[in-house]
Amino acid sequence: MATYTGFVQRIGHKQSQPGAKRAWNLYSVLLEKEDGTTHPWISLGFMDEPPKIKEGDYITLQADNDDQNRLVFVKGTSSKPKNPPARAAKKPAAQGGGGSNGGGYRGKGGSGYSGGNKFDGTGIQNRSNPEDVKRMSYANARDHALVLLNILLENKALPLTGAAGKAGEAKRFDEIKAAADKLTVELFNDGMTLRKLETVSDAGKVDVAPDGGIPEEPKKHDIDSEGDSGSDGDSDDASAGDDGSGDDSGDDVI
Repeated sequence: MATYTGFVQRIGHKQSQPGAKRAWNLYSVLLEKEDGTTHPWISLGFMDEPPKIKEGDYITLQADNDDQNRLVFVKGTSSKPKNPPARAAKKPAAQGGGGSNGGGYRGKGGSGYSGGNKFDGTGIQNRSNPEDVKRMSYANARDHALVLLNILLENKALPLTGAAGKAGEAKRFDEIKAAADKLTVELFNDGMTLRKLETVSDAGKVDVAPDGGIPEEPKKHDIDSEGDSGSDGDSDDASAGDDGSGDDSGDDVI
């Protein structure tokens, strides 16, 4: 078991699909160190309510490795230290070629092609247009979805109607198109959120089934949120008059 301290950079959330026999919500947290790097993802376990922490909070907690080598939060060990350090400044993104300093396509004005992007107020051109990123990610997801769909069709792994005649052909067309759209959206969201990194086990590290599966509820930790102490996440009340260490005496801030 080890202690992890840092700023909450991201809170991961995976939940059961609509219509599932048992509804569940699985949360995880990514903590940013003082130098701007991050600790590994830490699973907070299955919870009835979302964690009380939010992005930007400075917290400390203990975590242990489960039987699949995942870091799992140890309930009752989280707190908010007093007087947190200053958060590391984010490094500016590296600038690509082109722009007014040369390189890239030169239009009528003679300056490098900007792709319609605007300056961010610092005098540096911002080329990370969110809409362009989404369009490119969608096109990439569509390409991969069609490859996967072709594999499914070749192996007769896609359930299709067996009806004959024009009506059957029309039905199969709709089914295949719907499958392509569904796979595209799934792969697009996988790429934009990186959610599979949180929910699918690494087959290169542990012995798991090919599909990875949904992480099982950790066996050696009590992750039932009903045992929460009711702390409102404000360490001032729980640690008033202490030595400034921020120890909440077991009252979780998560």
